[in-house]
Amino acid sequence: MYTGDDKKFDGSELYLSDAFEIKEFMEVKVRVLRQEMVNENSVLGEYLCFIRLLKKNMAIYATTETAVMETIKSCKEYGILSDYLREREGEIANMIMEGINIEKLIGTAEENREEGREEGRKEGEVLMALRFVSNKLKQGLADNYILDDLICSFELDEYVASAIIQKAKSEY
Repeated sequence: MYTGDDKKFDGSELYLSDAFEIKEFMEVKVRVLRQEMVNENSVLGEYLCFIRLLKKNMAIYATTETAVMETIKSCKEYGILSDYLREREGEIANMIMEGINIEKLIGTAEENREEGREEGRKEGEVLMALRFVSNKLKQGLADNYILDDLICSFELDEYVASAIIQKAKSEY
């Protein structure tokens, strides 16, 4: 059951072997069910209600644990997966919190990776600008011409461009 917002999962079939290079041993094929394909009165429908409530509670409560426990409490009160939740409440709570924590870690890693890329791009741009200024200084151009050229070529504000010129002069 797919409960996310990505439209690429449209009830199509997915193959586990697509995730691996070696495809010799066994094939697992699954059919992705979207929310709108499920009967609300079925166990899967109850699971959908549980997930919807969990998502709402995640936005309301400060901690994951509180959101999960409130979701379980509400579902038991309203008869949503109530027998299953009564029998395995601790196990379900731990499993959900672990899954959410893993998702957060993955999201944090992806954010950190993107921040690192952006930082690398900026450092690269600064190095290019320093080389640009060094070449202009070697040509004997005046600071005001270099400043205008640097602002136009690298789309920098005047303060940053002036700082780069000063840095280039100190290294030149």
